Amino acid sequence: MTLRSLIMEVLDNYPREKMNPLKNNFFAALMQDGLNNSIDNLFLGTRYKTKGSAGIGHWATIPWIGVFDTSITTKASDGFYIAYLFSKSSNIAYLSLIQSWTMYKNKFSLKIARKNITNITKYLQNTLNTESSSMNADTINLMDDGSKITELPKGYELGTILNIKYFKNSLPDNSTMMKDLNEMITIYRELKSKLVSSDNSTNVDFFISEYNKYKKIQTNEDSRFSIDDSVTENHNSIVRQTNFEDLNNKNSELGFIGEKQVLEMEKERLSYYPKLQEKVEQVSVTIGDGLGYDIKSFRPDGTELYIEVKTTASGKNQPFNITTNEIEFSKDNADNYKLTRLYDFKFNGSESIEFKKYELNGSLVNNHNLLLKPSTYKVKLLNNDSNIIY
Repeated sequence: MTLRSLIMEVLDNYPREKMNPLKNNFFAALMQDGLNNSIDNLFLGTRYKTKGSAGIGHWATIPWIGVFDTSITTKASDGFYIAYLFSKSSNIAYLSLIQSWTMYKNKFSLKIARKNITNITKYLQNTLNTESSSMNADTINLMDDGSKITELPKGYELGTILNIKYFKNSLPDNSTMMKDLNEMITIYRELKSKLVSSDNSTNVDFFISEYNKYKKIQTNEDSRFSIDDSVTENHNSIVRQTNFEDLNNKNSELGFIGEKQVLEMEKERLSYYPKLQEKVEQVSVTIGDGLGYDIKSFRPDGTELYIEVKTTASGKNQPFNITTNEIEFSKDNADNYKLTRLYDFKFNGSESIEFKKYELNGSLVNNHNLLLKPSTYKVKLLNNDSNIIY
């Protein structure tokens, strides 16, 4: 059986077979085998696992056949994977790069889960390099028979990042479908390179953080400052010019992991205060990257503590980027504010993290160990002066 014949088998027979009992059904067993009987073992190798589902306990509204990178996930209830999704009418199959809806549903309330999976889908669609002419980011339609959509099919639709649409009455030849699968696996590898952890819940937090930054760039009204955090008596010293915007883009992963480290350190510090410990929050992810701080923590007496985290792979005296909003927040909340600086940060996967740190309490403006220098200005035309040349 070829890949094409397997997909056609599902499209042809699923509506009829689901009228029969699911238990011990040969067709359900065929789907459970995934692509194992349809493509050469060498095509997927040992890195990937394939399986499918026609339902558990009862026939699924939307059956699927998946391909999983085992270093990311081995199940459809977690992580990121490739799936052939079959519409309810069985007239369409979608080859999809998809996120697990169950992963979001278990992590957030229903409304927030739908919002976050939609936002991350948009973010990944804008950051993955898609070169295939047949691949697109269009919204898929799984309930194409006109019936009301239910939660799981809706989750599949919201979580589909990229897809290739196959119509039953014009299914391409097997070589084309194999080529499509190979191209989807290539994009899957690229997605894998963007993951920061073996824990997919952490990867979701990272992508939420990146989406918030991506959205903020479009409307950001903050002036940007470079900050020289070296101890100096001469505040007229020259700060070395650096393209901090480019540096921040390259180090977004580093910044997120740095925040996670501070989050865990704060939880450890409050280990004797479990009610406070469970309230420690990475607000840059849960609320957004515009509050003026990254971590909300607490002192033992219950007083809130606002922590801004700055992380670089370079040394202690390397200037780093900070926004007007962050500076103003430190000034307005000086009694409850702390900047945690992580430097010499070495990250080699979630199992290997090394860094040094120091902390600055109170307003950054009134800290005599710091030199703040404007790095960019926003310019706005106020009037049509006659000196303007058109």
